[in-house]
Amino acid sequence: MTTILIPHSDLATTPTERLEAEATTLAGHLAAAMCRFLDVVAELARRHAWEAWETRSMAHWVSWKCGIGTRAAQEHVRIALALADLPETHAAFAQGSLSYSKVRALTRFITPGNETDTVELAHHTTAHQLERIARAHVAACRAADPDRTRAAMDAAHVSMHTNEDDTITITARLPTDLARRTLQAIDHAAKALPPDPGAEPNTKRVHGLATIVDTYLEPDPNRSAVEVVVHVDVETLSEDTPGQATIDGHPIATETVRRLACDAGIRLCLDRADTLLDLGRKSRFPNPALRRAIEHRDHHTCRFPGCTQRTRLRAHHARNWAHGGPTDRDNLVMLCPTHHRTVHEGGWHVEPDGTGGFTFINPGGQAIPNIDPPTTTTPDAAVTGNDRAGVTITPDTIASLWAGEPLDLDWTMTAILCAHPATPRPHNESDDTNGKRSAERSGAA
Repeated sequence: MTTILIPHSDLATTPTERLEAEATTLAGHLAAAMCRFLDVVAELARRHAWEAWETRSMAHWVSWKCGIGTRAAQEHVRIALALADLPETHAAFAQGSLSYSKVRALTRFITPGNETDTVELAHHTTAHQLERIARAHVAACRAADPDRTRAAMDAAHVSMHTNEDDTITITARLPTDLARRTLQAIDHAAKALPPDPGAEPNTKRVHGLATIVDTYLEPDPNRSAVEVVVHVDVETLSEDTPGQATIDGHPIATETVRRLACDAGIRLCLDRADTLLDLGRKSRFPNPALRRAIEHRDHHTCRFPGCTQRTRLRAHHARNWAHGGPTDRDNLVMLCPTHHRTVHEGGWHVEPDGTGGFTFINPGGQAIPNIDPPTTTTPDAAVTGNDRAGVTITPDTIASLWAGEPLDLDWTMTAILCAHPATPRPHNESDDTNGKRSAERSGAA
């Protein structure tokens, strides 16, 4: 049966029931197309296809080539490789009866031994309910680990995400005792501040956290001072005019810069005419001012196509210094350690264009674009591809068989664990999402 999509110009006049049917039908088609996409990704991972592009992992290749965020790409690769051992899950996914969200939850706790029962459970629950079951099952497996303290510390991490409103979200996953001590320290610091009756509890905690940070960063004769580098236009400081201000590539308010400048040292990197810094042939290594200018230009990120690393960056001479290359901004580019080694020892080379841009050329002489142009497609491409493959999808294909009753999580977990007792998961198995180690295991097998 061929699905006929409603023309976009007719959406506003189409009956609601018809729109609902198309939405659920398209959801099934998208699930089936997503399964096909993950099959291709899994095969590319098994072939180590990312290595020809010198990307750090299959997930980085997916992020670069397919326009997907790095964290989402890591999940895509993890799920793609897991499906190879889950034929029933893969079959339901390929037929559009299981959504990507359900498959993502399933692959966190499903095993070949309990696949039949678990897939049936997925058909009778919503995606949200299945996520809750997955979290509870992972928690039960961790509880079965005799060394829970080590497991908790192994799973701990602190991550950062930049928001669209110029704020940064810091997420910390900590062992229970460390998390409690951290919150107590923040609350104690907040209580020591002058009272502010109108402040919200969360706002007080923010000020408490700021107090702890400021206390640590205060000059101490027994340790080196901590330096925070702010890039700001000269006019913004000297004339109070609007301009750009960033910390490690992240925008901050100009008012915040002026406050910081009250008791901070100021170094001039670029003059008002944006004159390029240039050390010529006198020095092989960029001085601090030149390095800051290069980092600012490169947005504190490795410039190698597809790489997103922002730490441990090296200032690389595009034209080797030993071969007459100058130490100036047009000849220096920021590279991470992996790609710095790739350029020096992997047969790649970099060609500057004289305007701050760089072209990376692989050992075969092919210039690699920073961003590939998007592939031209049509809204009904997924539908057409599924019809051609013989996949029949109706408005009810992806619908959950859930009857509407509340989820009894305790009863559900008791039934699951009685049939398949929880066992400790291998070290960091659920967090192995970068695609590289998983693909190496598949290749070894």
